[in-house]
Amino acid sequence: MYHVVFVHGVSVRKIPGSDSYDKAKALRHKLFSKHCFRGSATAYYDPYWGGDAADLDLDGIFLDMPYGNTLGGADAGEAVRSMTEIWAERLTNSLTPAIAIFLGDAFVYFHDSPRRERILEVVRYDLIRAAKGAHEDGGPLVLVGHSQGANILYDILSVPQEIDSLSEELGFRFQPDLFLSVGTQLGLFEELNLFKSSRSGVAPRLTSVKKWWHVYNRADVLSFAAEGIFEGVEQFSIDTGADLSEAHGSYFDRPIFFQQLRKQLEISGLVQ
Repeated sequence: MYHVVFVHGVSVRKIPGSDSYDKAKALRHKLFSKHCFRGSATAYYDPYWGGDAADLDLDGIFLDMPYGNTLGGADAGEAVRSMTEIWAERLTNSLTPAIAIFLGDAFVYFHDSPRRERILEVVRYDLIRAAKGAHEDGGPLVLVGHSQGANILYDILSVPQEIDSLSEELGFRFQPDLFLSVGTQLGLFEELNLFKSSRSGVAPRLTSVKKWWHVYNRADVLSFAAEGIFEGVEQFSIDTGADLSEAHGSYFDRPIFFQQLRKQLEISGLVQ
């Protein structure tokens, strides 16, 4: 049995009265099972840390840039914008809130130690559950982090004391078979020395995992490269077909992502 821990990014929120979180999780499980682990039993673990994130009050942060109005007022003859201007305005409206929420969550995580520790504890809980399950049935343990979720996982995986603590609680060495970081800012934040393990120069190889794969999309403005910043990481680029405004949130709802991942899993021998 495969044991997959997925740590979500800042774009994920449980909204009262909405089932969007559960639907996204169910779709992700379905696509993982269909394309990556087909024919194999898979246990999924989805630690939710969004309830302890920086839920910003966005009122007043963004400029009022309505989609439908022309520049200069209601008189159509006063201003006729090109399609480029319209597209740029809509892109700004769709990206600006997402980027602001991301920056707010990241700022709180890295600069609010008590909240950072609470978030880490939520993730540690499912890491232990998944590791126990993988140890009992001999199956692979796969850790997947999207965006800030990968940053959180790295904050655990890169600290020897964290690994020692997990190993002590488990009664055996904690060493996942694969760490998959997707659409994340690991390279940026390492350069800014924001992780617990950050230091000058190239970050050393992660010895806490057997393999580390990093996936980024050139159309994703919140996705940064990792090669050259971290030792021992294998980096892959993917085009999910999403445009600039949707690229960051599109990895786990597009079959092409899982199909490409399956190919790499086969090459590595993690699936048959």
